[in-house]
Amino acid sequence: YVLFTFERLRDVRIVYVPPQSLGNFGGDTDNFEWPRHTADFTLLRAYVGPNGDAAEYSEENVPYKPTSFIKMQKDGVKEGEFVFLLGFPGSTMRYAPTSRLEYSDQVAVPGMIADFGRKLGWISRYETDSEEAAMKLGGSKKGLLNEFKRSKGKLLMMKKLKLLEERTKEEEELIKLDASGDASRTLSRLAAIYDELKGYEDVS
Repeated sequence: YVLFTFERLRDVRIVYVPPQSLGNFGGDTDNFEWPRHTADFTLLRAYVGPNGDAAEYSEENVPYKPTSFIKMQKDGVKEGEFVFLLGFPGSTMRYAPTSRLEYSDQVAVPGMIADFGRKLGWISRYETDSEEAAMKLGGSKKGLLNEFKRSKGKLLMMKKLKLLEERTKEEEELIKLDASGDASRTLSRLAAIYDELKGYEDVS
């Protein structure tokens, strides 16, 4: 298992936000593309009580000074140098069975694309009502466009990389190596579950 421990800092303040012309440069056209030249970032500063403990907002609070932190390399990186991105641990479908990939390809992802498209259509109808409406709907629109494009990319790459064919061959090999038959029975049970799920139309 992996254990994560947290200290929740409740007084977090905005230091800098780039103008929208930079933070959203390229818009949806550049999203999920490389290279991308969007200044999509925000600088925040965490504050704690004078005693160094986490505290609610107060004018008496002071900037948080952690005992250890990751230093930024101001001089850039050299070829072959190790680099990594910071982010909260996510999930993966790297080991999903063929039945799950088929369900995603045939039902789940197409359903999400249709759902995102409907919601984006509603936003387009109402965002022009006023500047206030455009501002209130802006965040939702950007998030939906993000998932809309990502989902369409999933379908495209699943076919382009022939993921279903690759996973099917891996499972066939696994079944051959498993003398107990557990692998075959487990994969069959999973296939039955996803076949049942295909009967449900609404996946949004």
